[in-house]
Amino acid sequence: MRWENEEVEYLKDNYSRTRNEELAEHLDRTERSIQNKAQSLNLKTDYRAIIARDIRQSDSFEPDDIKFAEYVVGLTDGEGHFGNVEVREGTDKFSFTILLKNDIEILERVKEFFGVGSIYSSNGEDRYQVQDAKSLGSVIIPFFLDHQPRARKKSKQFKQFVSKFENYYNVELTDDPDLEGE
Repeated sequence: MRWENEEVEYLKDNYSRTRNEELAEHLDRTERSIQNKAQSLNLKTDYRAIIARDIRQSDSFEPDDIKFAEYVVGLTDGEGHFGNVEVREGTDKFSFTILLKNDIEILERVKEFFGVGSIYSSNGEDRYQVQDAKSLGSVIIPFFLDHQPRARKKSKQFKQFVSKFENYYNVELTDDPDLEGE
């Protein structure tokens, strides 16, 4: 099926910040057709913009189990880490991790509680990790904004993590002016 000029213009205007499945639905075409036309036009996807939009549109996380929520905060204070690394120039990778020795059952409960993330086991160490930006921005960060880490070092680490995440993805997850950390 031949592409109409209006369809090509729409694709040019929206490809960088819209998922292929949404473009396909709007233009009544297949995702493969969208990909092929975008490639022929040398269009690029801005994953940051797509993720930022997804984060803004997601519902805020509302935990039910308050006692377990407090347990997760304590567990994170002792065994958790909020981190980001630059994997190549201009590309950062963010993650939330809890590392335990031979306690996969606890991490499975944490994963069930949040509804996101993965568990990895190696050499007697079990690791719960959330790396995708949508889950970090719509589940993990809002949870810890509502249930701040209590350990001073972890609280500072979290504040720096959120500040870097917000700057990188150009989203506002908090209105706390003191989020830069101490």
